[in-house]
Amino acid sequence: MSPSAAGSFDTFQRRQQAAASDPADMAQVTGSNVNLRSGPSTGNAVVGQAREGERVEWISEPAPGWALIRHPRYDGDMYMSSNYLQRISD
Repeated sequence: MSPSAAGSFDTFQRRQQAAASDPADMAQVTGSNVNLRSGPSTGNAVVGQAREGERVEWISEPAPGWALIRHPRYDGDMYMSSNYLQRISD
């Protein structure tokens, strides 16, 4: 592994550890019928849909434009476009 690739991987690991230690934020879905996916890409399977106005737990942002979330109507973690989410402050 090249030094630059190793540095990128280390940065990625640090971000993931920081995200794991931070409590999840709440967010509101701003788009209607937004696909929930098994991975952070439109190439991944659709595993559900979020409706406009629903609230979800925003766990992390594993890739640009994607959010890892927990939805109250589904089991487990899933991904959705972060373009359709607005963070909710307490």
